[in-house]
Amino acid sequence: MNPFVKVLVVAVLLLSAAFAVSQMLLHSKRVNWRDKCEVAEATLEVKTGQADKLDKDLRETVRERDDLKASKDAEIARLEEDITTKGLEIEELDREKESLRTYLDERRIRVRTLEGLLDTKDEENKRLTQKAGKRDEDLQGYMAQVEDLEKDGRENADTIDGLNDQIAALEKEKSGLTEDRDALELVIAGLEERGIHIPLEGVPIIDAKVCLVDQTLGAVVLNKGKDDGVKVGYPFTIYRDEKFIAKVYVLDAREGQSLARVDKALKYWPMEVGDSATTLIH
Repeated sequence: MNPFVKVLVVAVLLLSAAFAVSQMLLHSKRVNWRDKCEVAEATLEVKTGQADKLDKDLRETVRERDDLKASKDAEIARLEEDITTKGLEIEELDREKESLRTYLDERRIRVRTLEGLLDTKDEENKRLTQKAGKRDEDLQGYMAQVEDLEKDGRENADTIDGLNDQIAALEKEKSGLTEDRDALELVIAGLEERGIHIPLEGVPIIDAKVCLVDQTLGAVVLNKGKDDGVKVGYPFTIYRDEKFIAKVYVLDAREGQSLARVDKALKYWPMEVGDSATTLIH
C-alpha cells in the first residue's frame, strides 16, 4: 500500500475518532430546551402574577395616596378657611377692642368731668351753706323787724283800715280792667279768626311796594321781608298818590318779601302792582 494512502487512512480514522468524541461531548452537554421553556413560562407566569399583584398594589397605593391627598387638601382648605375666619374674627375683636378703648377713654373723661362738677358743686354747697347761715341771721333780723312792724301796725290800726279801703277800691278797679281785658281778648280773637294778627310789640316804620296782587284772594306780596324787620301780624296801609286803598296784615314774612292779606272788614279799593305800603299810617 502506498504510504500516502496509509497516512490518509490514518488521518481519516483520527478525524472520525475526533468527530465521534466531539459528538459524545456535545450529547453530554445538550440541554432540554422544552423543559427550559416550560420552566421559563412557569417563571414568567409567576413573575406576571407578581407583577399584576405589584401593579394592583401600586394602583391601590396610588388611590390611597390620591384619597389621602384629597383629604389633606380638603383639610388644608378647611384650615385656610378657618384661618381666614379667625383672621376676620380677630380684626372684628380688634375693632371692638379699639371701640371699647375709645368708650373707656370717653368714660374716663366723663368721670373726670363729673368729678370736676362734683368739686364745683361741693364748693357751691359750701357757699350756699354759708349763705344760708347768713340768711338765717338776716331772717332773725327780719323777724325782729316784723315784730316791730306788727307792733307799729297795732299802733296804726286806723291807717291799716284806710289802706284796706283803698285795696277794696283797687280790687274793684282791677275787676273792671279785667272785664275790659276780656273784651279786648275777644276782639283780638275775632281778628285772629279773620286772619288778622295783632303784633305784641311796637311796629317799626317800614315802607314797601306792592310787587304782586291776587284780587281773588285779596292778597298782596310786598318787597320787604323779615330781613327788613317785617314780622307776622304787622299792619300795612296800602295807598296810591296819597289815596287810601286798603289795610293789610302780614301772614308770612320771608327774606326780601312778605305775604299780606287785606282786612275785608274795612272798605278797600282794588290794589295794583306798584302801590305804596307803610306801617306808619294807621
